[in-house]
Amino acid sequence: MTIIERERRKGMFMERVTLIAFAIFVAAAAGSGQPIVQVHGVGPFHIHWRAGNAWRETLKTLDDPDAGTIFKFTKGDRVVAGRRAGRIRQGYDSGEMIGYEIEAADGTLFAAEEKDLRRAGKPH
Repeated sequence: MTIIERERRKGMFMERVTLIAFAIFVAAAAGSGQPIVQVHGVGPFHIHWRAGNAWRETLKTLDDPDAGTIFKFTKGDRVVAGRRAGRIRQGYDSGEMIGYEIEAADGTLFAAEEKDLRRAGKPH
């Protein structure tokens, strides 16, 4: 069960951007050998996003007017990430990586980096 699924079942929603970004960060860090940072406290938390040698105050999302120049996928696109499939609900560009919030057919949410996604085939 993912962090998002567990929190959703408990009915405890953090600010969506914070939770998705945290899930993507943990997944990326776990796979790359980078340290994982745990944050304890009551959110929402303000995040300063690292973007190369600069810092960002906000994320770019699929809702931004210039989203088509940043993101490979759009809302509603059917995608596959490893053994999971679903539809894109939102995308986030932190400056260092691009990640997506994806809803599986059973309604569960999961997150994946753009580099780990591919378009799903047409439904039968």
